[in-house]
Amino acid sequence: MPTILQRGYTVTGLLVGLAAAGIALSIGVPSVAGFIANQAQVSATNELVNALDLARDEALRRSRYVTVCRSTNGEQCNASGNDWKAGWIVFANDSMANINSADANDEILRYFDRRGDKRRVLADRPNLTFVAFTPTGTVAAPVTWTFCDSRGDDEARAITLNRAGRARASLPQAPNPPPGDYDGEVPGENGAICS
Repeated sequence: MPTILQRGYTVTGLLVGLAAAGIALSIGVPSVAGFIANQAQVSATNELVNALDLARDEALRRSRYVTVCRSTNGEQCNASGNDWKAGWIVFANDSMANINSADANDEILRYFDRRGDKRRVLADRPNLTFVAFTPTGTVAAPVTWTFCDSRGDDEARAITLNRAGRARASLPQAPNPPPGDYDGEVPGENGAICS
């Protein structure tokens, strides 16, 4: 009588394999989630750097003021507050007046719509609603924007714009802001960056 060979896995072998897979997933999944969150932070900061670079380049090219301002609708600048989380517009100021608002004659060069993003983008100066680049590519004063996500201060990122109009990545620091209206949110309260 011929013998029949049986092939398969034992219950013990299956349980050991499932346990090993569970351990590998418990180690790997949080690492992937952190990587994805970090890449989202980098992408968000790059959007602001792109807007600032575009504004500076256009100011130099056109020999006119070009402004980056907070905007929720892509057409007008917002009037107050320091949280740029909803987005911003870049516009060329053709009238050379009212550099802090987009008029009918001004050309909107680009709208960065961030309304779907929960990340906060905090300027280090109270009520900073716009940054205007002069025809020589400079700005009136340096400014730092801090990007905060749900992970808090430890994973915050910052972009600093110097007076020469150059934007660079920087380490977020708890600001020491002057008194002002921060929409009820004072950055740096109690030494925190993203509070």
